[in-house]
Amino acid sequence: MRQSLVKDLILLLMLMAAGSLSAQTDLLRCDVPKGVSSQVLVREGYVASYNKDTRLPNWVAWRLTKAHLESPVPGIERKMFKFHRDDEVENPVEHYEYRYRETGYQRGHMCPYADCKWSMKAADETFLMTNICPQTKALNQDNKAWRDLEDACRNWTKDGLGDLYVVTGPIVSADCERIGSGIFVPKAFYKVVLRYDGKRAEAFGVMYRNVDGGRIQSSIHPVDGIERLTKLDFVPALPDVVEKQVESRLDIDAWPGLRGIIERE
Repeated sequence: MRQSLVKDLILLLMLMAAGSLSAQTDLLRCDVPKGVSSQVLVREGYVASYNKDTRLPNWVAWRLTKAHLESPVPGIERKMFKFHRDDEVENPVEHYEYRYRETGYQRGHMCPYADCKWSMKAADETFLMTNICPQTKALNQDNKAWRDLEDACRNWTKDGLGDLYVVTGPIVSADCERIGSGIFVPKAFYKVVLRYDGKRAEAFGVMYRNVDGGRIQSSIHPVDGIERLTKLDFVPALPDVVEKQVESRLDIDAWPGLRGIIERE
């Protein structure tokens, strides 16, 4: 009964018109497999599922709205914020555990700072280490496909495609490299983007290899393809008929410029 009520609440929030994320008590959540560590963290601008075993988020989900993207805090700049540990979790990761010169990995945002400039608190919380994963410089800094898709999501929202739901996170396995105090280094990352107006839903997923040197080899998939890679359920709150359609269908041309983003890599 409780699970059903939670799903009903999530669906209700999905159908809400654009409004203040701070006024919402929840965002769309993803289901993780039984036995996987998951502490749900509700932030001003996103929701995350933190895994104490991998010391990474399982997923980070947020809603992009036109109102928020067009209403940044006056004078807000990235240099105002610093990476910091998240004291809401057990044995929190410290920002200095990444030590790029020693580990070769950068602190990669899952929910980007640029999506949360509508609130000082929301922006600051994107620098919590529970929103961060080890990424190669090639992916985090040099790869245009990763950055271009983040930009495209913002542009789609501003240009009239409506509010978007975005979820991103790492793809890990037991044989992953570790850094710091047991932080898993993901082999790849995924991003799922969904729009839903209460009747019609469109979605796609992208996978990016976390490699240094050579091509990142980003690839587009239907949502169920990303679900097979991650073992996560990304849209459990959608009506079953809509969920099946949106997970199995991939219409690249429904997303202006998406094909070019991947092909330009």
